[in-house]
Amino acid sequence: MKRRIRLALILAVALVVIFAGFGLILFTYRASVVQSEKQLSKTAMTIGAAELAHPGLTAVIIRIARVDGAFLRGVSPQGTIRPPLPLVIPTGIATQALGSPNNPITWHQGSKVIVALDVPLGPAVVRPGVKSVLVVLIRVVKIQPKSILYLLLIAGAGIGGASIAAESISSRITRPLKELQGATRRIASGDLRYRIPLDSENYPEIADLATSVNKMAEALDRSRQLERQFLMAISHDLRTPLTSISGFSEAILDGTTDDPRAAAIVIQRESKRLESMVQDLLELSRLQARHFSLDITRVDVASVVTEVAEVFSLRAAEAGLEFEFEELPDTRMAELDPNRLTQILQNLLENAYKFSKGRVYLKASDGDDNDVVVVVGDDGPGIPESDREKVFISAHRNERIASRTAGTGVGLLIVAELANSMRLKVGFKSPIGPEGGTEMALVIPLESTE
Repeated sequence: MKRRIRLALILAVALVVIFAGFGLILFTYRASVVQSEKQLSKTAMTIGAAELAHPGLTAVIIRIARVDGAFLRGVSPQGTIRPPLPLVIPTGIATQALGSPNNPITWHQGSKVIVALDVPLGPAVVRPGVKSVLVVLIRVVKIQPKSILYLLLIAGAGIGGASIAAESISSRITRPLKELQGATRRIASGDLRYRIPLDSENYPEIADLATSVNKMAEALDRSRQLERQFLMAISHDLRTPLTSISGFSEAILDGTTDDPRAAAIVIQRESKRLESMVQDLLELSRLQARHFSLDITRVDVASVVTEVAEVFSLRAAEAGLEFEFEELPDTRMAELDPNRLTQILQNLLENAYKFSKGRVYLKASDGDDNDVVVVVGDDGPGIPESDREKVFISAHRNERIASRTAGTGVGLLIVAELANSMRLKVGFKSPIGPEGGTEMALVIPLESTE
């Protein structure tokens, strides 16, 4: 890569110098041609006037004008030039046109610029068989070989300078890129703790790329740590019901239990608990892999929220919890999956149920931007400061806070995944008072009324 960058820079500089140099040479050549045409036209008029008044001055004027060829010819009344010109007259210029009085005619033959001017004889000048004098001047305009030589020298110097600059630039580009390549290989091999050292001499774009790679490594490292913590928590949560099931089933088989029915009830309860945990894990796996479907349709948000509240009120009554519900006054239509919305609300209520001390509430109200805000709150201890960043981005369970039921800690993560898939917003506020408490808020955009 370094060699390709170097060659590209050198080639670019060489092409610029060569094209610019040849362009300047051609421009200079064209300017010399135009200037020669003007000078020869003026000189021809001067020679014509001198030839009629003072014939002896013609040779002096020609020598001073530094022309490369000069001819003086007489033009008969019939327009015949005598003697004939030793020049090839272009087909576009008629011989009679050369006899137009005081009208210079210009043409080119190779590198020669030719100007012809017909000067009429005055009344005081009498020449038998001649009505005017034709002045023809020639000047050779060439591209000087020295110009090509200078161009080549300048191009060589430019290429030399470009080589030095290209070596420096390519090194500044390829060196950090090689470091980035090595870093990505180490990260890909599992060394997520490695960080690319940032160099202030690097180009800003490369420094930004290095920063992005470091952030990616940090995110992967954090994700791995969360994954390990999650696996450890899941292992612990799964081991508890499995231990109970195994212990009570062995007691029944060995006949060491005094109450086989009570043991069977424990086994059944722990089996359902284990089944619920596995179901949560499978649901989370499908959501994160995007292996799930959404049945998006027009839904009355008020109706769905009310149905969820009615079901939860029965559970709250059985547990002796105070449950408050504030419903929407009328219909609110939105485009979403009603089953997934129900699942989100159930998970939020389940989370409030786990940590509530005795009160859970569900409030639905109109938002400020054509939306509905559904708030699920509890009077629990609140979310610890150390766990706030993890609420919707990782599966976790805080063992320091007592809860009514055990779980895998993936409920809010499922809420976040489902909300994101339906373009809903979810957030939280905790604590909400001096004694704690938590509020989970779900923002549901409504259909446009326009």
